[in-house]
Amino acid sequence: MLDHTRIGFIGGHESDTLMYQDIREHTFLRERKERQLQTKDSDLYFGVFDANTGYNGIKKAYESNDLPTAFICASDAVAIGALSAISELDLDISIISFNNVSTANYLNPPLTTVDLNTKFMGEAAVHMLTYMIRNDNIQPFQLLLSTELIIRNSVKKI
Repeated sequence: MLDHTRIGFIGGHESDTLMYQDIREHTFLRERKERQLQTKDSDLYFGVFDANTGYNGIKKAYESNDLPTAFICASDAVAIGALSAISELDLDISIISFNNVSTANYLNPPLTTVDLNTKFMGEAAVHMLTYMIRNDNIQPFQLLLSTELIIRNSVKKI
């Protein structure tokens, strides 16, 4: 990630009863180990998938006086809060997130994000559900969809 070796993660859980680990969180933790990143456990912040989680995550990191140079946010909503705190505190921290919401290009700085093509995801879900109903097939299956990294100005080389 442009020479960043200490990368934090700000994510969320859907509810207080964690039945599964979010795939973004799981992948980050696996890659942190495999790539031997300098990330500390204290660089991981969790709440729900909203702007307050991102804002509070950056504030807590700042209060620790030991900041990573970059954060991966589990959603654009989380990243919006993180960017707000970064601006408020006048920090130089890179942010990348997931979803590519329609306002991502209009943030300051414009948000680097992974486009998940949610329109196609919805269409695929309808087709799968229709198939299951018509064929009386309730077998679970997994569909992998491609993503696209949308590079904007919220990530900088160090």
